[in-house]
Amino acid sequence: FTKLFTVDDATRKQLAKNVQAVSEFAANHPGKVTFLLAPSASVIYPEELPAGAPMVDENAMLDDIFAKVGQSADVIDLRGTFTDLKDEYLYFKTDHHWTPNGAYRAYEQFCSLKGLTPFDRAAHEPITVTDFQGTHYSATRLWNVENDEITYYPLDSLMTIYKITGEAAYEPETTENIVNMQKFNTRDKYAAFLDGNNGYSTIEGRGTGSILVVKDSYANSFVPYLTENYAKIGVVDFRNFKYGLDSTIEKEGYDEVLVLYNFQTFIADTNLIYISRPSTLS
Repeated sequence: FTKLFTVDDATRKQLAKNVQAVSEFAANHPGKVTFLLAPSASVIYPEELPAGAPMVDENAMLDDIFAKVGQSADVIDLRGTFTDLKDEYLYFKTDHHWTPNGAYRAYEQFCSLKGLTPFDRAAHEPITVTDFQGTHYSATRLWNVENDEITYYPLDSLMTIYKITGEAAYEPETTENIVNMQKFNTRDKYAAFLDGNNGYSTIEGRGTGSILVVKDSYANSFVPYLTENYAKIGVVDFRNFKYGLDSTIEKEGYDEVLVLYNFQTFIADTNLIYISRPSTLS
């Protein structure tokens, strides 16, 4: 588990800014925005925490976040679903991310909300990558660790990664598969999904309409499933995209927006405030 014993004043102030930014953005795009905040593994498996571990009350914070953002956006609260499915492999043991199975269970809830037919895993042959040791292993180096596995579905969908040159201005740099299988041979195997955290990229899907995903790295293993439902998927990561979204949404004509973060990134992210920046283009 990722340790979170305290939330300091600076983080609480940042959280308030982030909630306000997402709420304002959703209010400016009525009916378009869905907000999915993944709970920490410690919320789903509290019985596995060390006895007396003084974790913050994440449930209370999630309740407050969902109540505020839910006034202007659709929200997806995964706690009930994940608790019901807690016997499944939802989170990696040696890494802070959810597994592709956890991402799929979240994707099913998204499809249920949107009235979409989920990607049929039974109709595709999965590939399993073994011996994954993630960020938690790197921090602890425990001798008796059990390595994780990454099971994914090889899809034909192509992704174009762009070089950002200004607001709503980008040039294509590379076009590749949405899963960079070469990165499964490296230490950071999770980076194979979407080839890491690029500022702006677009993906070709097999569905209809378009969606823009605003995300942290939890979305990287979630987004490939969306190729079943949308013809075009845009992906923005504010670590490498320092502009508001209004001009990009207008230019690219996105029908929907999904904001997908995990709780611990969301409360402290200093870049998310860009989401509500007004366009500077005339």
